[in-house]
Amino acid sequence: MGLIERLKDRSQQVSSAAEAASRAAKILGVGKAAVRPETADAIARIEAEFARGGFDGLVNGLNRLPRPLLMLGAVAVGAYAMLDPAGFAARAQALAGMPEPLWWLSGAMLGLHFIGREGHYWRNRLRGIADTPELPVAPDAGAAGPDQPAVAPAPEPPVVAVPQGDGFADNAALRDWAAAAAAAAR
Repeated sequence: MGLIERLKDRSQQVSSAAEAASRAAKILGVGKAAVRPETADAIARIEAEFARGGFDGLVNGLNRLPRPLLMLGAVAVGAYAMLDPAGFAARAQALAGMPEPLWWLSGAMLGLHFIGREGHYWRNRLRGIADTPELPVAPDAGAAGPDQPAVAPAPEPPVVAVPQGDGFADNAALRDWAAAAAAAAR
């Protein structure tokens, strides 16, 4: 009957393991930040992103949920089909009876979500905003001595090319925007 004592002992073991892991993570984090300063910058950006407030953090977290939930849902559907084939067949028949406009609406909602996310990254790539931080540029490759490691040069920002031919033939606003973006990139 020592179920309560066993649960209490387990919770104490789990909390002591969590404390040890926390201490180890802090030690490793300090070591990594000392070796790679860009890691500290990345951590500071992430902390600043989530430190805006409760509601902003909640919305930011909700925006990150759809893709993992879709992936886990697909795995769960496959597992359910293997564990209970008869129940899966019954639910698949119920889905077959769903009206076609509802399928179109569901597809449009999912499509617009992912198209919007990809559009955000596409616009940032056109502007030359990289997702990764730039590395510091060494003044001269030969200037690094034996005690100074050579620093890799920063990557060149992408140049926006105005499409030739009929790339934006049907949209004058996009032609003007692409021309202005190409001029600003030079």
